[in-house]
Amino acid sequence: MLVITMSILHIYLKHHTAETANIISKKEKIDRTSAILNSISAIEFLNTTEATRRNLLSFEPPKLYADDPSSPRLAWLMTFPNSGTTYTMFLIQEVTETAVANIYGSAFYSKDENMIYKNTQDSFPVYQDRLSGPFLFSDHDVPKSPNSFVLTKTHCNGYCNECPPSRYITNRDTFFQGCRTGVKVRVTDKGPTLNGMRENGNIKTEYLRHDPNLIKKAVHLIRNPLDNIGARFHHVLKLDHTEHLKNTQNKFTFDFNGFHEYCHYLDSKFWDRDTEWYTKEQLELAKKIPCHAEFYKYVQWHNLAFSVTNDILGIPVLVIMYEHYHHHLGVTVDRLMKFLGLTKLNSPPKFDFNRCE
Repeated sequence: MLVITMSILHIYLKHHTAETANIISKKEKIDRTSAILNSISAIEFLNTTEATRRNLLSFEPPKLYADDPSSPRLAWLMTFPNSGTTYTMFLIQEVTETAVANIYGSAFYSKDENMIYKNTQDSFPVYQDRLSGPFLFSDHDVPKSPNSFVLTKTHCNGYCNECPPSRYITNRDTFFQGCRTGVKVRVTDKGPTLNGMRENGNIKTEYLRHDPNLIKKAVHLIRNPLDNIGARFHHVLKLDHTEHLKNTQNKFTFDFNGFHEYCHYLDSKFWDRDTEWYTKEQLELAKKIPCHAEFYKYVQWHNLAFSVTNDILGIPVLVIMYEHYHHHLGVTVDRLMKFLGLTKLNSPPKFDFNRCE
């Protein structure tokens, strides 16, 4: 299936060169007409200060228990990075005034301050009897009904930036474990590192796997591969992820030529190792596809996501296309509300189709 899909991608790329140039040459547009979208695009993830920590530590998480039949259930938000994850999470919070969750417990959104903080407080488990997560992402109220679902972000694995195939080529079982593996943060005084935990100043992070039996549904978000890979390129530039950028500032420009230079850099860097991991047919296709590893990751990720939800968990899945937020926002919101058992209280935040995150 992977080879067939990469073949289709090759044909698509070959006949959409102009479209590709248009996609990746568009600068990120920050829309300030919505307070929620403003918080997404303009803020930074702020590190802890004493004043912030005192404020966030005053938050008391709800007393929910997984074994309590009256508690809301969990639904994974399964997304390949840079495919609309943040918009979806804030959409749910804005429309329903209820919290979403995250398997990565290092980030927390304060609705009163309209700010995301990172590593500022202990992670707040959704359920008091499931301390391995997932964790609440914000101080919104949680849904009250046992027929409602808390949307829970996971990127699983197999999506690393600038990495050899040994780090992203994976199988279904390993991918499934990645979907479950999150980060639990604990604020602590400086001291010796505890077993299984690493110390980062006064923050300790622990990598844990939540119980897969908690996951009763999944929302699978899919973005056009050209847009998705272009957004990942922008993300790399924005955060200086690549080793090349760390040594040569502003080497790649955010335009058509810069994208192809970046792809050539990645394709050349790992080609010798690609020959050890790719099949002969995949190698032939890879020669024709710029940033072939990025498309390999994309194809593999979505194939494995479907396999996990269908074959391992056997749970209902709602597939949402990123582009539907642009063309059918109202209908898409209604589908999400129905699937998650949530009540629509407000209009959704404005969607910017050209966003790169």
